[in-house]
Amino acid sequence: MPNSSKIKVTIINSSKTVESIDWLFKTIKDVNVNSVDFNQNLLDLFVQNQNQIFVINLNSLNSSFLDFLRDAVEKLNLENIFISIRDLSAKGLTSLSRLGFKQIYSFPDDEFILRNDVIEKVEKLKSQFEANLNREKFHRKFSFENLIGQSPKFLECIEIAKKVAKKSEATVLLLGETGTGKELFAQAIHYNSDRSNEPFVEVNTSAIAETLFESELFGYEKGAFTDAKTTKQGILEIAENGTIFLDEIGDLSLNLQVKLLRAIENKTIKRVGGIKDIKINCRIIAATNQNLEKLVDEKRFRADLYYRLKVISIHLPPLRERKEDIIPLAEHFIRQFNAKYNENKEGLSQKAKQLLLQYSWPGNIRELSNVIERSVLISESKIINEKDIQLGSSEILSPMKKNLIELKVEIDKANLNEVTHHLAKEVLKLVDGNKTQAAKILGISRPSLLKILNEKE
Repeated sequence: MPNSSKIKVTIINSSKTVESIDWLFKTIKDVNVNSVDFNQNLLDLFVQNQNQIFVINLNSLNSSFLDFLRDAVEKLNLENIFISIRDLSAKGLTSLSRLGFKQIYSFPDDEFILRNDVIEKVEKLKSQFEANLNREKFHRKFSFENLIGQSPKFLECIEIAKKVAKKSEATVLLLGETGTGKELFAQAIHYNSDRSNEPFVEVNTSAIAETLFESELFGYEKGAFTDAKTTKQGILEIAENGTIFLDEIGDLSLNLQVKLLRAIENKTIKRVGGIKDIKINCRIIAATNQNLEKLVDEKRFRADLYYRLKVISIHLPPLRERKEDIIPLAEHFIRQFNAKYNENKEGLSQKAKQLLLQYSWPGNIRELSNVIERSVLISESKIINEKDIQLGSSEILSPMKKNLIELKVEIDKANLNEVTHHLAKEVLKLVDGNKTQAAKILGISRPSLLKILNEKE
């Protein structure tokens, strides 16, 4: 354990004549022991170091020290204060107990009990310290600063999410295509809110069968159905004081939409097979890649639930509308996968960057992450080249459309056969001469493509 993380044990000697007891604690693992004499600044020392262990070392409990403790007791963390007295009287013990002190020891009779109790307190504080450290790391992981992007649309989404996290307990609806980062936004909103130390429960509504969803969401009572051997809390109860993230909310059946709406409006639920209303207190963040307004028009999604969820709506832009963020995101993923796989890739070549920028990214950030992960693993050089990058089948379509627009063929002035031949040759170039793939893109058979090509040869 580094010195900065060691637990401090401060011995407070009531006078310069009192025998030191530092030796009793110096061999305890992961502690820094120091001692001070009683002085007028002692109260400040107590107040400013509430999480530190103090051992008060007295020859006897005199009236002046008792008066000091009586005046200071309301400002002290009594759980971390141990009092060792060589001449401990029954009167002194009673006086300290009435003030709220519980860890009082007669020295030297109780010296090893004192040491063991301090060791136990050290272990408890270490556990608390490590838990707080892990919590801080966890919260940093989901900070808004870790959401990478500088495009105006993306920054606007972050600003709305920050305001929602800090100032609102309203429901949030996250909209956007698959892979745009809806889950990361939900986590960032939760872990930067007052609910951050409470549960974040994620539910993919499309992954749970409709017959099971109600019992998962609301829980069930013992005997509610054949396999209900015990009472079980539902997700809305488990997320008490925290956040529930309902992903793919557009897939929820109309029957369950009614029950979810009732729970949101009434802030109560009934377990399956239960008759008692159970109060719930959790924030709901919902997400979908579907057009909910269209589903409402088609009577496949309840309008009242839609407007209840849409108190705050954040529409995450697809990656193709965030071109300036593609390279920073790719470089972030390179660092991430370097650490994961113990690699040392230094970046992307210019041609590799150009390839990433030309691609339309139908799978958005998730697809970019997968592409970079593969590139980090297979690249044989420190710089990732274009040959290391394998894109999806739609990689051809984006540059193809761009190039076809740039053909500037005046179709109304040209012979149709010439245009067809020209088009076939352009597509063939884009697929590096692969006739089967070119025919597939053009929507014709391979023999038909060969016929078009041969007619003008």
